[in-house]
Amino acid sequence: MSAVDTAALTNPRARRRILLRKRLLRRPLAVEPYLITLTADSDVFPLFQHEGIEFIYMLEGEVGYRHGNRTYVLTPGDSLFFDADVPHGPDELRKLPIRFLSIITYLREGG
Repeated sequence: MSAVDTAALTNPRARRRILLRKRLLRRPLAVEPYLITLTADSDVFPLFQHEGIEFIYMLEGEVGYRHGNRTYVLTPGDSLFFDADVPHGPDELRKLPIRFLSIITYLREGG
């Protein structure tokens, strides 16, 4: 047994974290966090469409973010939560640089 394993067995807080991590890995839910940065040199984004749900949290800049037929103007502190199977993506790069968190959640295959 390694020193890390020994510490985990004697430290209840560390043991809870390890057990939680093991339980989460067995779950059919996948979570993919991304930090997106758009600058004047960035390629034009295509519209995306994929399974699951997505959460956007704006950190910097201003963007017109399209979801389906609507465009939402997002500035720092704004968020957007939506079905990702509808075409979506940055549509209007209003104030550069633009930085936002994109967190995609979906069911893993076989889950």
